Amino acid sequence: MPDKTTPVVHNIPDHRFEIVEDGLMAFADYQPVEGAWIMDHTEVPPEWEGQGVASALVTAAVAAARKAGLKIIPTCSYVALWMKRHKEAQDLIPADFREALGL
Repeated sequence: MPDKTTPVVHNIPDHRFEIVEDGLMAFADYQPVEGAWIMDHTEVPPEWEGQGVASALVTAAVAAARKAGLKIIPTCSYVALWMKRHKEAQDLIPADFREALGL
């Protein structure tokens, strides 16, 4: 299980954020579009579920998107739920998609 010091790596060529440890990988994929990332899939090994790994991935993605001046379109159900729960990240969701999420 990764601990708080295990880094989240932005794998730009593969369009994803990753945590790799002991031969296991968790990741959050995105598809770049003009001015935004469509975050469409998050995957965490069963051994790491419930330990905050997916949240660490999305937190890193949100920080990177904010730094790059990009929006996030959360089509992954986990990312959408995370963003609904984290009001400080909701400004990164395009206005028309916020309505679809009920924000």
